[in-house]
Amino acid sequence: MPKQVMLSGYYGFENFGDELILSVLVSALKQWDIQPIILSEHPKETEKTFQVESMPRMELHHIWSRMGEIDAFISGGGGLFQDATGPASPIYYGGLIEMARWRGLPIAFFGQGIGPLNTMLGEFLTKRALSNSDLIAVRDIKSHALVQELIQQKSNLIADPVWAWQPQSSLKSLPKQGIGISIRPWAELGNDGIDQIGEFLVRISNIQNIGVNLIDCQAGFDILPLARLEQFLKSRQIPYHWFSGANVLQGIAQSEAVIAMRFHVALVAAQMNIPLMALSYDPKVRILASHLAISDIPVSEVGTLSELHFDEQIRHAKPESVEDFNQSAENGLMMLQSWLG
Repeated sequence: MPKQVMLSGYYGFENFGDELILSVLVSALKQWDIQPIILSEHPKETEKTFQVESMPRMELHHIWSRMGEIDAFISGGGGLFQDATGPASPIYYGGLIEMARWRGLPIAFFGQGIGPLNTMLGEFLTKRALSNSDLIAVRDIKSHALVQELIQQKSNLIADPVWAWQPQSSLKSLPKQGIGISIRPWAELGNDGIDQIGEFLVRISNIQNIGVNLIDCQAGFDILPLARLEQFLKSRQIPYHWFSGANVLQGIAQSEAVIAMRFHVALVAAQMNIPLMALSYDPKVRILASHLAISDIPVSEVGTLSELHFDEQIRHAKPESVEDFNQSAENGLMMLQSWLG
């Protein structure tokens, strides 16, 4: 009978980046003849999409029972341990690790970025989760340093698991049309900021002909700022197309260039060699932009876009960095395979 491993993450919320992480992890586990059990907000959809066993993520009594029948527990990837949006995330994900420890399971804290941690509670819960983990592999230098600061315990630095994702040839062969734009709700990006992004897009040469690709990466969230941008484009008679859900990859792949606020949109564009620039709202986006040697405009400073020319800001990611990230992600998966073995 194959080993059974439970995966916990921000799964089943129709979030582009987290679902792509999950697809990489599920694919790897299946290749290793390991049966994944996914904790999901919408388990039926997760089962249908990935052909795996899935459980409701909040039915803790059922999760506890199932933990008694499995071989290991993986927390990650993504940014699960942060309290910028409140304490719920570290409480929930830390609680699952605590349950797995009580069940005597080997625990992997895998492919995660840690922080920001703005409260003593968030820091305490993260420290406890790390201390309870047998394998720690984080996806950026800042998180790696934070692990040392919190627990002085060995950890591994790897790339985000999505760097191990390889686009299908059908995606690569899509004809290029339009400028892709990914924005998300954020306090520092108000309506004025969205309109300033719109003004930046309007000044792109030939934009009336090529149009804009509105890339909606999380159901019910990104549509709000993108709808504001849609109204701006309508007022200037700029053509646009929406891409959401299963079509997000298509929206990125067929864009001539991408302006990315979402971390994984920037990652995928770089992976597909599409020129891009970043709008950073979080250190993880700023760090990624720095490694890729692409332009990065903080969301709080989108007003400076009026001083910039698109052709000077858009650029291909540094090829050596992309290659390094790819190799690091593969090494991370090999590490996980060895640990599970």
